[in-house]
Order: sequence, then structure tokens, then C-alpha cells
Amino acid sequence: MYVIHTASPVPLEMPDDPYTAIVAPAVEGTKNVFDSINKAGTVKRVVLTSSIRAVFGFGNEKPPGYVYTEEDWNTTSTLENNQAYSLSKTLAEKTAWEYAEKAKAGGKEGPAAWDLVAIQPGVVYGPSLSGREDGMSMTLFKNLVTGHQTGMVDLAWGMVDVRDVASVHVAALVNSKAQGRYIATSATLSFQQILDTVRGRIRRRLPRYAVPKVVLWLGYYTGMAGKALAWEDIAYNVGKPVVFSNEKARKDLLPQGFIKPEKTFGDMYESFLKAGIVPEGN
Repeated sequence: MYVIHTASPVPLEMPDDPYTAIVAPAVEGTKNVFDSINKAGTVKRVVLTSSIRAVFGFGNEKPPGYVYTEEDWNTTSTLENNQAYSLSKTLAEKTAWEYAEKAKAGGKEGPAAWDLVAIQPGVVYGPSLSGREDGMSMTLFKNLVTGHQTGMVDLAWGMVDVRDVASVHVAALVNSKAQGRYIATSATLSFQQILDTVRGRIRRRLPRYAVPKVVLWLGYYTGMAGKALAWEDIAYNVGKPVVFSNEKARKDLLPQGFIKPEKTFGDMYESFLKAGIVPEGN
């Protein structure tokens, strides 16, 4: 028997009580899943959906050009620095590894042995199967291509196609040699670069430049920016591209390589048109 544990809250804006809304469900949900696995006693492998946010905390932590690997862990995110989602993914994955170590020990220290593989996807984009638009990446992309997001923030993190995320999860289940952590990203792109992949298909005028950092500070201190950006995001993440190595995942789980961003966003835009999320002639 195999288990894939994927669920975890992903907010677009910081809730009033981030611990209750984000951290507790992620950690307690993970404990519940692994307690059930131990009770079952028939599970041989577990694949956990973690996140690149369990790999890094802020964009300024490493020197420019640093490439994050599976050896890196987020050691800086806390509730106090407004990084509840990053903290939740880090604590949930560490909790999973604690259970895995006990299971590996067997005997008096744990149940029948099973092993754990953890996947760290970037921001997940790609075509929609459901036609829904309320997911975080769906909302972000819709706002970009419809011009609703009139100003773009200069944030550049790892991204990945949803179809590749599914593929690496399945490969992690069936490949007996898979072990440890796997970063799943195809590229590091800013919102501007994401929009550029489909700009030629869109008729309306769309922004071409990122919002200057001084304007973000003005929006933050006047409250006009809402809860979408924390002080720490502006100070430490804006203008700081974060780059990841996907070498291990390509070697063990996805030898055909990751889907190129141009196809990811092109297919995503097409699926939005078909679902009516974006109007024809947008």
C-alpha cells in the first residue's frame, strides 16, 4: 500500500490568525496522516508534497547566484516575521521525517518499516482540469493576463508545471531507488517573465515593468497594499531571484525533463479560455 499526502492551506493573503488558519492544519494534518499509516501497518512508501518554501526562507539569505538544493532547509521563517505558509511547510515536512525515522527504526521504536520521499515543488502552474479559478496560482495568473493586477511585484521564485508535479509524485511511488527530498522546479521566473510567455496572444495593454520598491513601501505604510505583501517580503524577497537545482529530480524521477514555461503558461491560458475564466478576445 502507498500513500500520497498533498493537502495544506495556501492563502493569497495573510489571515488574521495565521497559526490557526495555516500552521496548525498543516502540522496536525500531517500527524493525523502518519498516525493512520502507523496504525494500518501495511504501507510501504509515503510521498509527501512539501514546498520550495521548506528549502529557503528569504531571498537575501544567500549570495546572488546561489543555487538551492535538497540539502538546504528553511531556518528563518516564523510567525513573527510574517512567513506563516513557509513555516507551515517546513514544520510539516520536518514532522514527516521524524515519523519516518521512527518507522525506519522499527521494533519498539516504531511500526512496520515504511519509507518517505518528499517533493518540494515550486509555485504550481498549468492548465486547469476543473475550470475553477479560486486556487492561488490560478488567481495570480488570471490577474496577470486580464490586467487586473495593474502593477507587478518583482518576485522571482521557482515554478513548475502541474503535470510534472503529478509525474514526479507517481515516479516517487513506483521507483524503488527514489529516496530523500526532490526539488521540482522548471525555472525561476518573475511575474513579468510569466506574462511575457503569453503576451503575444493578449490584445489588451498589459504592464511591462515591475512596481518600484519605493512604491511598494508607500503601499505598505499607507495600507493600500492590503495583506498581500508583508514588510519582510518587500525588504528581503523583492528583487532577489531564488534559483533551484532540479538535477536530482531529473535524474531519478523525470528523465524526459521538465515542461518548459512557455508550454506551461500557453496551455494554462488556453484552458482559461475554454473554461470561460478569461473571455475570448481578452
